[in-house]
Amino acid sequence: MLDRTPKPTAVHWAAFTVVARACGIVTRKPNLRKLRLAYGDVLDLVASVRNFPDEDTDSVAVIEAGAKVMLAGNIALNRHEPDAGGDRDLLAAKDLLYLGLRVRFGDGGAVKPHMRTYLPIRVRELRAEAETLVSARWAEIEAEAARIARQ
Repeated sequence: MLDRTPKPTAVHWAAFTVVARACGIVTRKPNLRKLRLAYGDVLDLVASVRNFPDEDTDSVAVIEAGAKVMLAGNIALNRHEPDAGGDRDLLAAKDLLYLGLRVRFGDGGAVKPHMRTYLPIRVRELRAEAETLVSARWAEIEAEAARIARQ
């Protein structure tokens, strides 16, 4: 279970903030008191669309970048505190990717075949990208966590 002390939650939010900045995603103000986060608690997807100029792919690109941000939060949290959990971030990433499928294919039956094939593959791909970003920006994440913890 996630520790209620500010440090793990600050690292969690710092990862969201740093990776979102790298991906062009807008985040909401950190809330260190809320432990179970849905993507809407972390990401402002509507504001983020403005950072993606291609009108044909902007929604899906924002959604997938948002999923990567949520996965980065999980990765950083577990890097900082291996027993912390953060499994809700994985669920939020999957929710976002499902939303992306609905944007692409509509709400009908065309989404179902992609759920079994596309979702697991895309989660693995985005997780690998998120792991790379977290590793490359770990010092920045720690500095951001310290800043967030002081608030």
